[in-house]
Amino acid sequence: MATREQLDQLRLAPRAKTGAVLLNERFPDIQFTSGLRDTRAQARVMASNQLRKPFWIKNTYIHGRDLQQLIDAQGPQLLTQVALQEFIQNWLESRSVEDLAGFSRHLGGYAFDIKPIVDHKGDTTALGFDVLAFVHTVVLPEKFLQWEGGLQVWHLQFIPTEEV
Repeated sequence: MATREQLDQLRLAPRAKTGAVLLNERFPDIQFTSGLRDTRAQARVMASNQLRKPFWIKNTYIHGRDLQQLIDAQGPQLLTQVALQEFIQNWLESRSVEDLAGFSRHLGGYAFDIKPIVDHKGDTTALGFDVLAFVHTVVLPEKFLQWEGGLQVWHLQFIPTEEV
C-alpha cells in the first residue's frame, strides 16, 4: 500500500487525490506511476512516447494536432529524446495557463496513472477487471483510459474542481 507520504508526492488536486486514496485503500498493491507534472516532466513523457509511437501526440491529445504538425515539420532534427523533449517543453511553456489546463490534466494535478494490471501478453487480469469496475463505480473519474495513442497506460483524469 502506498503511504500517505507517497500519495502526497503525487501532488494531486483534491478530487484526484480522493480517487487515488480510494484506489489505494481498496487495492493496496496498485502502483501509481505519475501525478502532477511540470512542463519539463510532461515534455519528457511526451517525447518518450512520441519516439516509441510516431503520431502518439496527435492520437493522444485532443489539442495535439498542432503540436504534431510542428514536430513533423522539424523532421530529423527531433529524432532524439533530448531534442524532442526540449522542443515540446518550449512549446508547452509558450502556452497560456488556460491552454495547458485543456491540454493535459497532469499539468494541474487532476490526473494520475497507475501501472496496468495485465498479464505477460498485455491482457487485463481478473484483478485488473476488479480495479476497472471499482474505477467506474466508485472512483468515477471524468475519463479513464487503458490505452493512449497505442500505448498501454492506465490513466485517470478528473474535472478541474476543488470539490471533493
